[in-house]
Amino acid sequence: MTTLCSFGVVTRPHRAASPVVILLAGLGLLAGCGRNSGPERAMVRGQVTFDGAPVEQGTIVLLPANSKGPSSGGPIQKGEFLLPAESGPVPGDYRVEIRATKQEGTVTVAGVAGATTGPSAGSTEPKIVMFIPDRYNTKSELTAKVAPGQNELTFPLKSKP
Repeated sequence: MTTLCSFGVVTRPHRAASPVVILLAGLGLLAGCGRNSGPERAMVRGQVTFDGAPVEQGTIVLLPANSKGPSSGGPIQKGEFLLPAESGPVPGDYRVEIRATKQEGTVTVAGVAGATTGPSAGSTEPKIVMFIPDRYNTKSELTAKVAPGQNELTFPLKSKP
């Protein structure tokens, strides 16, 4: 007996699935189980120093050298970074960009005429400067080769070439 449910879907009485349907469903599950969509990615960890001292806080980005494929990046904390395999780079050649800032004195922010309180009244704020030279970020000369699996990279950056 066939009935029409409230959504307009035709249903039939329950009967056991055929062995062929069960086999095809099982093969479909096996083919897709445990695999991530997209290319294989690698884990990358490493160290970043500037003039011999660990970079306290910053970012690292790996950009595909051939401009094809996903980029990958993450934070640098106390001179170390970790790009886990789930979001890491795919194996290949990369251009590496490293950025970090630090406080260097203060700057006075002018207020708006008539304002006597709040941010509009003006203030003294920390002056934040990028201390990593352009040759390591916007005009990066850094490169890296990422292999399948786990990778260890070290970037000893210097203020003067």
